[in-house]
Amino acid sequence: MSLFAILGTVGVVVVFIAGGLWLDKRVSVIPRPEELAAGPEEARKKQLMHGAGAAPETAIFADAHEIDRIVRKMRHCRARMARETDDEVVYDDRVLTVLRFKCGACGARDRVYIQRSA
Repeated sequence: MSLFAILGTVGVVVVFIAGGLWLDKRVSVIPRPEELAAGPEEARKKQLMHGAGAAPETAIFADAHEIDRIVRKMRHCRARMARETDDEVVYDDRVLTVLRFKCGACGARDRVYIQRSA
């Protein structure tokens, strides 16, 4: 009986190892050698990346209709954010409009950088 218990345990371990290796090939659970070779510089770049419109480098091209749509979508605390006065800034020889928002519920602030299109 103890022989069957040992073989059963070894079998379960082998099945879990094989399943983990199969899953890693499909989903990449363990970092690949090229990801490890990139080092902390690549990880820091990923952290510094901004979403569309969150920074001047990622300004969104928008006309008046698209700006209205962005204003309607801005939410925080599940409440619509109030639009504050806009600012004009020059970044990399481009004139950008900064849409500023404030949450009425918690006071959080947000901004979206827009490059107006014709």
